[in-house]
Amino acid sequence: VDRSLETVAGTARLLDDLIRLAESMYGVGKAGQQEIFQAQVERSKMEEMRIGLEQKRRTLVATLNTLAYRPPETAIPQIPKTSLPPFSFSSAELESLALAHRPALKSLKAKIDKAEAGAQLAEKELYPDFTVSLEYMQREPAMDTPGDDMYGAQLSFNLPIQSDRRHAKIAEMQASKRMAVQELAVLQNQIRLAINDGLAQLERSRKLTRLYDKGILLQAGGAIESAMAAYRTDKAKFSEVLASRMALFNFEREYHGAMAEHQMQLAVLENVVGTPLPPAP
Repeated sequence: VDRSLETVAGTARLLDDLIRLAESMYGVGKAGQQEIFQAQVERSKMEEMRIGLEQKRRTLVATLNTLAYRPPETAIPQIPKTSLPPFSFSSAELESLALAHRPALKSLKAKIDKAEAGAQLAEKELYPDFTVSLEYMQREPAMDTPGDDMYGAQLSFNLPIQSDRRHAKIAEMQASKRMAVQELAVLQNQIRLAINDGLAQLERSRKLTRLYDKGILLQAGGAIESAMAAYRTDKAKFSEVLASRMALFNFEREYHGAMAEHQMQLAVLENVVGTPLPPAP
């Protein structure tokens, strides 16, 4: 939105110049009054767009402040211009980051370990538990007794006769483990899909950004200069000059949109892997 506001302001200034040019050409009889009106209409559209973008920015500022637990009216400075950051992560590298950092994966792995430990504990209940105890008591001689010390030993064990209940407990723990394993597999597949889709979207936005930056914007700028030169020598219509200027305006907004989409897709990938992406070399 900040970049679009800059583009709108720059286009509005150029349209003001075109209006003055059309008025001067009209004054010497080389242009019609309708050309002035055409430029004024486009200038009014820029003002309308500026009002809409400023309202949108206020809404975004309030949303961002709310997410950051700040008062909605807290000012956020203009976002500086950015360039495409280097990116060299493969799907396998991103998947490894997700396996190491994604909290949901760690939770499911802990659930599997818990179910496995529960099954092992339930299996042990199928066997009897033995308890062995030893006792010793020292006695002093008294009266006619010699006071021999006393020794005792005891062996006790339980009989797990309710095997059905214990087998059911084992089956329950094993089912819980299988369910957690399947949930883990599903989540891993979803992560792989999200990573590959994110990489495809990221590559698309990177290619579009480069295409606009290195090709379309330069070509559109050249078209404006050519149309202006032709208009000054009565070899082109004012509508052609205006159309070329508005085409460049649309290309500039699409370029900023592709750049914003690239940055947002990076954030989506960070959400998928569960950690900020380290800077690429």
